[in-house]
Amino acid sequence: MLTTTSFALAQQSVMVAGDSISAGFQRPSYRQPLLDDLAARGCTVDMVGNQNLNSFSFRNPSSYPGEQFGDFTPASGYDVDHQSWPGITAGEFDRGTSTTAVNVNPISAYVTQFQPNFVLVHLGTNDLSSGVVRGADTETEINSLVSETTGEVRSVVNNIIASHSNPAQLRVLVANVIPFSSDNFTAVQTLASMQASSLLTQSLESMVSNLSNPNVLLVDVERGFDINAMTTDGVHPNAAGERHMADAFRSVLINAGLCKDSSGGDNGEDPGGDESQPEMIEPVAGSELPGSEVTFRWVKNDAKVSDWYLRVGDTPGGNHYADRRFTNSETRSFLVTGLPLDGREIHAELSYKTVGGNWTINRLTYRASDSGPANQVPVAVDDIIGPINAGESIVFNVLENDSDSDGELVRASVTLVSGPSLGSASVDSMGQITYQHDGSRDSVQDSLRYTVTDNDGAVSNIATVSIGPFQTEDTPSQQEDENWENLPIAIGSENNQGGLSMLSNWIDRLIGQMRRINLGILSGF
Repeated sequence: MLTTTSFALAQQSVMVAGDSISAGFQRPSYRQPLLDDLAARGCTVDMVGNQNLNSFSFRNPSSYPGEQFGDFTPASGYDVDHQSWPGITAGEFDRGTSTTAVNVNPISAYVTQFQPNFVLVHLGTNDLSSGVVRGADTETEINSLVSETTGEVRSVVNNIIASHSNPAQLRVLVANVIPFSSDNFTAVQTLASMQASSLLTQSLESMVSNLSNPNVLLVDVERGFDINAMTTDGVHPNAAGERHMADAFRSVLINAGLCKDSSGGDNGEDPGGDESQPEMIEPVAGSELPGSEVTFRWVKNDAKVSDWYLRVGDTPGGNHYADRRFTNSETRSFLVTGLPLDGREIHAELSYKTVGGNWTINRLTYRASDSGPANQVPVAVDDIIGPINAGESIVFNVLENDSDSDGELVRASVTLVSGPSLGSASVDSMGQITYQHDGSRDSVQDSLRYTVTDNDGAVSNIATVSIGPFQTEDTPSQQEDENWENLPIAIGSENNQGGLSMLSNWIDRLIGQMRRINLGILSGF
């Protein structure tokens, strides 16, 4: 089955306002998948702001001068303008701040200058991080930090509205912030950051509700966000985290009226019938797909096409198996892998943008092959290695408890994804990892993450190897080790500072048993 939708949409301006999570750090940020999604739906947007880089630090521009990441560049057809400052707090964002090299104006100045139709706000992470580093760890201190941060974000929202020339035409989307943590924190700081992040999410949700302004909308980025699977360092989203955030913002943007046509109506159906338009020629619409790997081919006929976008999923508009934008108009095919072999219905969307600026979506339906089960991905299981002596090395085999239900693990395919932070690691052709501790006493435990591939090329999940504790002269005695579980602790209680102090000596072991988060945070971000 094939249906076609064509539409011309009025261009609206969008300002992304935030910190490095919005600007991007060594990745494009959620802005790239968001723009891809909007483009595929025919939403023509003008991204506004006086910044166009990621990985830029206004506090330390000599070390982090900024960049444009990968293909997220104007040359690839992306509008990369934004108004986000890595490392900034909500208060600094609201009132403005300056360093010897960079002057950051109050947000009101940028809204006055650009007059955006939509402002996407994600702020508060740096406020919490800096507060925790300063020592906020009791219940009262954490509540005060969250209250202060919420007030700063509220002031940002109010000043955005106050500085706009037509507030009735403005929509402010406020994110309830993704959770964060850090291996650079002490044990008490780690717990404090988790508690503060959770409380800020709740507080921002209440703030948006209490504003009682229909043009201020909540974006739930926190729900379903997995720090382990969706960040590169515990703070900044990886590709999965960027997709998660983009989906959350896109849904609210569309419901708020971003994708309306020039007359103010919804996208309409095109009567079709023009044989000069692009079309999918392989596989034929309505046919059974030949296997788990299928090459989709199309022709543009006489149309003048500037961009293509292909989605393939289990549901209409789904992207379970393919989600790819092609800015090269000569692209004519794409290999989709990982398709199911159980006979289910498969949906594809081939979208194209004409040189004149209009987007058209061709929607096609197929039937998956029922030739048998698809290759199952291997399973990598977390490991705990230790104890070891500080400053020494250890060799271990991470594949002993990993498995592949329908094939074999390729030992030489073990790949380090991240870490370690307190030493170095290498992998040999047999999948064995050699870890060398650097001798430091910054932490009693280190960690690294890895994947492994099976003989059919499927890549496993990311597994974490916790290494330690590191034995030193002042390593706690066996008797202390046996008694730690009985330690009376009331986390966050002002009346138990001694308990918190004792907790800090043991918490890394506790977190290790809980498969502690393997995260890091960059100074100044």
